[in-house]
Amino acid sequence: MSTGWERQQLRIIHLEIELDFAEEFTSYSISQQLYKALAGRPPHPVEKTPEPGVILRSPKRKQLVGWDTNSCRVAIESVTNPEECFSEMVVLLETINKVAPIGKLARKQLITYWLLPTENYSFKSLEQKYRQTLITEQPIWKNAFDSSVIIDIKVDDLILHHQSGPMGTRQLRDEYTIFKLENIPSIFIFLWTSILGDEVVEYSGQDIRTFLASSFEHCKYHSELFEGIWREIL
Repeated sequence: MSTGWERQQLRIIHLEIELDFAEEFTSYSISQQLYKALAGRPPHPVEKTPEPGVILRSPKRKQLVGWDTNSCRVAIESVTNPEECFSEMVVLLETINKVAPIGKLARKQLITYWLLPTENYSFKSLEQKYRQTLITEQPIWKNAFDSSVIIDIKVDDLILHHQSGPMGTRQLRDEYTIFKLENIPSIFIFLWTSILGDEVVEYSGQDIRTFLASSFEHCKYHSELFEGIWREIL
């Protein structure tokens, strides 16, 4: 028989990798080629975007690929198997690299979103509990009705970004997610954890695969620590 806590376990809903190029791409005629390489067909007239730039959305796969002259990104939502997502990300980045060589990277970042459902809480009661738990009570917070904690943490030569707070479905949909997601609770604690590396390195698929795996472990560990804070509270 499941317990209330099991129903409230933290779950991941979004994985994203962002790569910033060390040098801006100078060709302004690559977008159509890149679209065809990623989608397997030329863009329909309604899908064409002004040069330079490519954005492909796949609602069925809950997948977005974006490229412009100084960066690219791959985002996947409704995550069930992070390792499979990482493989898909590398394949898509390698496809981009074949058409528009990425070269040196100025920085790379893995972004993850997690939800912790909060049964038996309204947004107001959850916000109060969150503030009491993570923010020292001071007179300045007397009339607060929404709150969030944002912290950057050094992890070896990387930076782990933490952003959390009470949230409802509408804010998640309007401000964070790309696609319509199923089975989202009405009230929950939202957690964004990301790993940022800003060392200039030459792009390689293997390096990205290693970065994804190691960065996810940092994000997952931090998320489990965060979940542990709430295990005896919710």
